[in-house]
Amino acid sequence: MLNTRDILELKSLGKGLDTDTTFLVAINAFAAASQIEKINILVQKRMIELFCFDSISEQVLFAEKARESLLKSLSIIGTPKALNAIDAVCTGVGKKVKDAISSKPLRGDEIKDYDKMFLRGKALFDELYDKQGKFKLILIYYSFKNYPDVTNLVLTDFYGKLMAEERILNRIDTELCFIGALVPLNVPLQLKSHTLGAARFGASELAINAALKIAKLIVTKHM
Repeated sequence: MLNTRDILELKSLGKGLDTDTTFLVAINAFAAASQIEKINILVQKRMIELFCFDSISEQVLFAEKARESLLKSLSIIGTPKALNAIDAVCTGVGKKVKDAISSKPLRGDEIKDYDKMFLRGKALFDELYDKQGKFKLILIYYSFKNYPDVTNLVLTDFYGKLMAEERILNRIDTELCFIGALVPLNVPLQLKSHTLGAARFGASELAINAALKIAKLIVTKHM
């Protein structure tokens, strides 16, 4: 069970992050750790906070960010965990907010254009890893050596269709959420890569360290 003291402790580590992003990082870490019920509690808490300070529009925006962050993290934590976490978010926001969220897909017909998505994904991949020569070479080597199909799938579907979409969640917050998701998975190479990527996209050192601390606390105390 996640209590008020636990949530305050998580928030205290979020220096360098806005409150929404602090919650989003924690949600993605809990999703990776299969702590779905704690996501529901976190979302309920954030809904109460936003209700006290603003209209339903801010609640809806947070709910949309949470869903989008988990959809993007599907490429990291896997489909079952992502779907269960999205369900926990939609349950946690309550019926009024859930009904106010747009029922239209964010990604439209443009994602059916394979060539366009491949080029969009490759552009993001190259930008992310431009200053990460070692990591880019390792990723390309793994892809082509072990299974060439991985390259097209990752660039088109993960980078092109998921990660490059920024209308709800920008690339900095996306990378910070990925940091949250990667820590519980214990994958040092990918964590290092996305930590460097977050910095590459403009995240401050303070924000990156905050995301790491939040995720590490979840691993040590809540798994």
